Amino acid sequence: MIAIIARVRGVGIPLIACSYAAAVITLVWLTDDSLGGAFYGVLVMRVMAFPLSLAAVLLRLLKDAPAGQPPDDPTYGWDYAYGWDYVLLSWPGIVNAVVLAFLLMWRRTRSAGLVMGWVLAAAVIVAGVTIVADGPGPGRPSGWPFFAYGSAMVIGLIARREKYAPAVGGRMNAVVVRRLGGEDWRTWRRLRLAALADAPAIFHGDPEEERAYDEARWRTWTEDGVKVAAFDADVPVGVAAGRTSADRTGVVELFGMWVRPEARGGRIAERLALEVVAWARETGRSQVELWVVGGNDSAERVYRRLGFERTGAYEVHPHDPGVRKYVMSRGTQTHR
Repeated sequence: MIAIIARVRGVGIPLIACSYAAAVITLVWLTDDSLGGAFYGVLVMRVMAFPLSLAAVLLRLLKDAPAGQPPDDPTYGWDYAYGWDYVLLSWPGIVNAVVLAFLLMWRRTRSAGLVMGWVLAAAVIVAGVTIVADGPGPGRPSGWPFFAYGSAMVIGLIARREKYAPAVGGRMNAVVVRRLGGEDWRTWRRLRLAALADAPAIFHGDPEEERAYDEARWRTWTEDGVKVAAFDADVPVGVAAGRTSADRTGVVELFGMWVRPEARGGRIAERLALEVVAWARETGRSQVELWVVGGNDSAERVYRRLGFERTGAYEVHPHDPGVRKYVMSRGTQTHR
């Protein structure tokens, strides 16, 4: 799962989540072995696992209640001698790592994920400071691994923030949307192949076949109709295309729109689509149409915000007979 997240979402999330999970596991091991009787070990574990650690305490109490056996330490609620208690001690922090990963992945909760990430990174670093400050002693563990874990989380959070900078706050204005010319064929090729790899069920085309196209074919394809790309600091992060047909002279088809997963959520798709609409208007066309796959609700919401509506026309998806594609359309005049 971590490998998939790393491939699709960049290295930030797995670096943060894995570092925090490693810190939790290490601290649990140290608490079970060397810090069992140390107040600061218990305190740091509570900080890193809160508030889920409270649920673990309740589970421990419920586990002991039927047998009439009270916890060895009523103030903490764990007996370190048993493997089950070891699991109870570690699972809250592991759940925190999983929750953090999902918060950072889902665009509607990225801000909450970043806040939680910084809090947990600080807690990991505090764990290191606390252990180091306790001083050396027989069997006393080192706190330096926690500085390494915390530093890795900070690096991941900074990398994650940079990845999402185009989609949040004022940095959105730093994303440049422009039309591509024949000399930009490499950009069109790069984005087209990335889109096919990311969502093969939505974009028509054979990645291996298109990857084998020569420069002349890519140049011709780039110049056919209009190709629009979004750039963040000269890095292409999104693309859309428009084309015409001889039998429907007043209509432009919007197709091939795609935004890199790490750049989604910042209305880049809307800007790409509107640039295609602008090209259609400039070339004298009165209507822009597109196909949307049934069930792709997020894409359809974007199109509806831009004034597109279903026309009622549809066809069966060529690669999946159980799925329909629907036509959506809007005029080229400014949408209010």
